[in-house]
Amino acid sequence: MQGNWGGVDVGRGTFTDLDYADDAVLFTAHPDKRSEVLTDYEAAVNTFIGLHINWQKMTVQNIGAGPPPDAVQMGSQTVHPVTKFT
Repeated sequence: MQGNWGGVDVGRGTFTDLDYADDAVLFTAHPDKRSEVLTDYEAAVNTFIGLHINWQKMTVQNIGAGPPPDAVQMGSQTVHPVTKFT
């Protein structure tokens, strides 16, 4: 998945997402683009494999320096921030 929100540079590569069986981790170096990242991801998974995101199970986390992120509003649902994820 590649949007115009970039991703995170690691060495010579850029990571935009890591996908697991039923989980995904999305990366952006632009906190103001979180809503766009989530919207682009939902569009991609809906188009290619017919899935919809359950926003009640989605969380956002700051893995860099700085304060925890703000909640992200996705339509009528709120994606809540967490300070740690297992």
